[in-house]
This record gives sequence, C-alpha cells and structure tokens, in this order.
Amino acid sequence: MARSGIIYGSTGSRKTTQGKWLAHRVASLTGKATLLLSMDGGGWGPMQPEVDAGMIEPFYCDPGLVPLPTLRKVSQGYWPEDPSQPASAINLKPMNYAKFGGLIVEGWTSITSAAMRYLPDRGINVGGEERDKLGGFSQGVTVDGREEKQTFRSNTRGDYGFVQNFLYGLVMNLTPCRSTTSSTPRSNRRRRTTTARRSTARRSAARKRPRSAAHGSATLSTRRITRSSPRSTFPTPPTRRRRSRRS
Repeated sequence: MARSGIIYGSTGSRKTTQGKWLAHRVASLTGKATLLLSMDGGGWGPMQPEVDAGMIEPFYCDPGLVPLPTLRKVSQGYWPEDPSQPASAINLKPMNYAKFGGLIVEGWTSITSAAMRYLPDRGINVGGEERDKLGGFSQGVTVDGREEKQTFRSNTRGDYGFVQNFLYGLVMNLTPCRSTTSSTPRSNRRRRTTTARRSTARRSAARKRPRSAAHGSATLSTRRITRSSPRSTFPTPPTRRRRSRRS
C-alpha cells in the first residue's frame, strides 16, 4: 500500500525542496519517475533540474481556469496525456504506474484559494444561497475598442462548506485508507503468523550465536536487498554547492 504525507510550513521553509528529494527517493528505490501536480504561483524552481532530467513530470493546473473535475480525476488516478496543454484542453488517461512511482501535489492552500475564487467568478450557487442576492457590482473596461463589463461578487457561507468538502474528497482519494487485516484471506494470515514466529525464533537464535555469526547474517541480508533493489536510469541532476562560511 502506498504511503502519503502532508508537509505544512511557511513560505521559504523548503516544502518544494522536500518534493525534490522525494523524487530522488522514488527513483533510487523503484527506478521510476514522479508526477507533480502544481497550482502554486511560486512554480517548481527547486525541482527544475529533476524536471529537465525526466525524474519529475510536472502538470501546471492554471488557477485562473481551475476545472474542478480535472482536479478530482487526477486525485482518482488519472493524468493528462500531454501535460504541456492548458487544463481546459487536456485529455486524461489512467496513470501509468509502471513508469511513475510517486505523486507530488503543490499545494493545498493554492487549490483552496483557487476554488474559492472560481465559484464567485463563474456565478455558481452552492449551499442553497443565491449569490446575486448577497450583493456585487459591475464595472466597465475598454478592450480592443469595445466596452466590456466585469462583474465582481463575494463568497457566500455555502462556499466555505463546499470547498472544504471538495478538498476533503481530494485528500481521501490521494490517501486511501484500507484495512489490510479484513482484506487478507485467512490462509495468508496464517502464513504471515507462521513467518512472524519463524522470524522471532531466528532472532532469538541469532542472539545466542557468537557476535561474528550474527553480524555475518545481517550483512548477507543487506547484500541481498542491495542486489534486488533497482537502479535509477535518470541522469544525475546538478546540485548546488554550499558556500562555506568564513569565520
């Protein structure tokens, strides 16, 4: 089962950089690339070397468009066929898990703000409240010699509940919670229990052995893991050297 985590921090606390190192970790363990869903106005500057190397495949979902179905389908395991196209003209296909081994979403604050702005800009009513009755105004502007009206509306109380439920759905889709005990057949449970008992017996036997024998066993298992682990085929991205502080 996949593991998920959320990083929370202020601006400049290197949250984007953590995604960079996650891509390195995925590449070293599985030899696969990592997907990046970005709605952050700050971009993915720290990840650019990994993007150029093919270790990260980014998709910038324009906050000005914010198609809510696109975000939902991405959370359900779909990805644009051509991420370079705008979010309003993409064709979604199931994620290729044979090629990609991780997904970075950046960030929840940007997605929430964009969804809150999307509802009043499109005049969508949610929560049983009519937006037009709560006020708003229109002003004209000249564009290519023609007069256009721009309408401005505020958020309603229903917007907050709608966006909260929408964001909750995205998080639950990206972090599925399944019970491994209930879904495991009884035969497999017995095998796991037997294996656990054997492992406990081996551990106790290793403690009784001389120290050199126990260390030899650990070294052998480490070698086996090293041999079976895949190697990353991505070119090594350039890293910045830190300047040493002079006293």
